[in-house]
Amino acid sequence: MKKKEKIMNRFLFIGLVIFVGIFLSGNAFPATYDATGRWCCSDSNVWVNPGNAGCTADPAETSCITITQTGNNFTVVDGDQTFTGTVNGTTYSFSCGYVDGEGTDITISGQFTLSSCSSGCGSVTWSATDGPYYCNGGNDITLTKVYTQGELPYYDNGLLYIPLVLVGGATYDAVLELTECPSDPFSIYFKVKSVIPK
Repeated sequence: MKKKEKIMNRFLFIGLVIFVGIFLSGNAFPATYDATGRWCCSDSNVWVNPGNAGCTADPAETSCITITQTGNNFTVVDGDQTFTGTVNGTTYSFSCGYVDGEGTDITISGQFTLSSCSSGCGSVTWSATDGPYYCNGGNDITLTKVYTQGELPYYDNGLLYIPLVLVGGATYDAVLELTECPSDPFSIYFKVKSVIPK
């Protein structure tokens, strides 16, 4: 009887070691979604700590970002900035550090959680240091997926996403909405719902 108890205890101990090892490795929760694609990111609850640099808060805005995900790693391209991060289940954590054109050290980090394959929310914080001067701030973010990367034109739930290039070379993503013609219920057409700058 004691021999069986020793064997059982040994298996329980080995199982516990394996579980703890997997948990501590950071890979206990593989990515739930593939976030690869184009997303609209809306700011809210913008705040700033002016520090001794006297920084002011930027107005809340909506911009588009591109996410590329491979397994539990991902990158975010936002204009001329590229962020790298890791995924744990539905939670995405990212960071970026750079020196701007005026020599100020900027550090940005954030985290968001996807509630579905096409929406999520989170927060971003930043800090700026220039010699003895410093300030920091942050904001909440809401993410909505526009389309899956590499799939333009893309149709989803009555909306058609197409690339748009204006005179002068400016590029946009046009969002067209499928609409019934008021004078002819058997006819449909697309009307412009929004134009998103790239």
